[in-house]
This record gives sequence, C-alpha cells and structure tokens, in this order.
Amino acid sequence: MATSTQVGGVRRRIESYPADSLKFDLFVAVLGFYVLCGLFLDGWAHNHGEVDNTFFTSWHAVLYSGFGFVALTLATTQFINVLKGHTWVRAMPRGYGLALLGVLIFGAGGGFDMLWHSLFGFEADIQALLSPAHLVLATGALLFLSAPLRAAWLRKDVQGGWTKLLPAMISLICVFMVLTFFTQYSHYFSSPYDLIDSPRADHYAVVYNIYNFLTPALLLMGTLLLVMRRWELPRGFLTVLMIVQTALMFWLRNRDIVDFPPLLIAPVVAGIIGDALLLWLKPSVERVAALRVFSFLMPFMVSLLYFALLIPLYGTHWPIHMWLGVTFMSGFVGLFLSYLSVPPAIPQE
Repeated sequence: MATSTQVGGVRRRIESYPADSLKFDLFVAVLGFYVLCGLFLDGWAHNHGEVDNTFFTSWHAVLYSGFGFVALTLATTQFINVLKGHTWVRAMPRGYGLALLGVLIFGAGGGFDMLWHSLFGFEADIQALLSPAHLVLATGALLFLSAPLRAAWLRKDVQGGWTKLLPAMISLICVFMVLTFFTQYSHYFSSPYDLIDSPRADHYAVVYNIYNFLTPALLLMGTLLLVMRRWELPRGFLTVLMIVQTALMFWLRNRDIVDFPPLLIAPVVAGIIGDALLLWLKPSVERVAALRVFSFLMPFMVSLLYFALLIPLYGTHWPIHMWLGVTFMSGFVGLFLSYLSVPPAIPQE
C-alpha cells in the first residue's frame, strides 16, 4: 500500500492516484442507479400533479437521500486517501475527480432549487424539465453518475464482457436515462394519441411528433457510438438498456402510454434484434462499414417496430409518406452520428 514518505524532515505526498477497484465502481454505480430511480419518481410526481407546495416531499426524500449516499461515499474516499498521503487533487481513483465536482454542483443546485421554488413556485410537466435549478442538478448528477464509466475508460486492461464492464454499463444506462428524462417531452411514448386521432393537425403538432422519434434516435446512437469506440458491448446489453428505458419511461409517462401497452414491446424487441446485429455484424472502428449499417438499422428498427404495432392495433392518421419517412429519418440520424464518431480517413500526401 502506498504511503507518504519522509524526506529531509518534510513529509512528501504521494503523487499517484489511488488504486482503482471494480467493487468501488460497482458500489458507486448502484448508488447512482438509486439516484436515477429517485429522479424518475420525482418526475412522476411532477407529471401527475402530486407535487406539494413545499420542497420537503417524499419524492425529494428519495432523490436527495440517494445523492447523500453518493456524496458520503466520495467524500469519505477522498478524506481517507488524503490521510494515506495522496495529494488533494489525486486522492480519488482515476475518473472520479469530476464526480466530486458533480457532488458540489448538485449540492449547490439543491439549495438553488429550494430558493427557486420559494420565489417562482413549483413547476409541472415541461416547466420542470426546463427549470434552471433542475438543469443545474442534472449537470451535477451527470458528472457523478458517469464516474464509473470514466474510470473504466481510463483503464488499459478493460476488455468487453460483463465481468469487467458491469459498473461502466450501469453508469452508461444512468447517463442515457438522465438525458432521456430531460427530453421526455420529445419521445415516442409521450403522445401516441396524436398519431391516432390528432385534434392538433397543424404544422407545429406534426413537427412535434416527428421529433418524438428523431430525438430518441439521437440520444440512443450518440450514447452507443461513444462506448463502441472503446469497447465491444457486452452481450445482451442493448436488450437490458431498452428494457430499463421502457420500464422507467412507462412509469414516468404512464398516463400517456397506459392505453397502448403493446407499444412497449417495440423498443425491447429492437434491443433484442440489435444485440443479434452486434453478434452478426461485429461493428467497430476497425469494421467501419458494419458500424455504419448498425448505426442506421438500430434506430430504424425502433421506429419501424413502433409503427408496425401502432398501425394494425390502433390505426394512424399519418399517411405512409409520414410514418415510413420518419422511420428512415431515424436511421439517418444514427448513420450521420456514425460519421461524427468515426469520420472517413483523410488522404495522406
């Protein structure tokens, strides 16, 4: 175990980072998932009119208790490693420095949130998602929720597979779901009624429903392509990701989707097919053509399966030009992101 040394009567601090640990990563990742569940519980309360005119609610209790556990874990680790002789700036394992900053931002955001509510009242629906206080909280949360992912990214010996990537994959799911949470107003689970019988058939309503498919495609493929530059995704990960997304979004938006339970099947089946495509195509930065094909097909399948269930079961006022066009556009979003993730090689002179 590394300790500080005494040189010429002066205590010399340890300049290296503390040893990393998969157990520590997993513990932080599980606490992060608890915070995520608290976030969705609080979001459910905002969406269903269960928010009281006070900051001290049972919904906030779950969210902030999860944050408290994360803050206590990180602060204790920092303090113990400083006592062992590590410098203040390198007392956390690699990848966790920004997590401490995130804790500070989230803590300040909590006070800001309380002040905001006292000055401007309590938000509901989209107002809550755009509240500056809540966006500060989201920024802090993303910094500490992504810490296990950053820690795994910085290790040289981490290969694909669940054994070593489980904490990183839980962290990735948390990051993806926070992004999904704060864009829930632009999601295919948010307004299926408008696709069936739209009383708002004006231009802006149509455009809104188009983005309900394009935004999730952007977030999904942006998240996947980032980690696919680093690792081969563990087998079954896409299925797990889509199950978690479906379960949490149904909980959050159940008043919008409760009359359409078969639609919940679409993203899960897309995840299963996506895992099969990963095994077959083996997309990677070395297999760029396969990466392009996968990047198009994954979001394409989510939209196509959604409409494949919606149309025969409930019908839609959208003509085929609309629903099939949106399906292709979702695929093009993924394809375009693949060019940002792995751009074509620049010819050398």
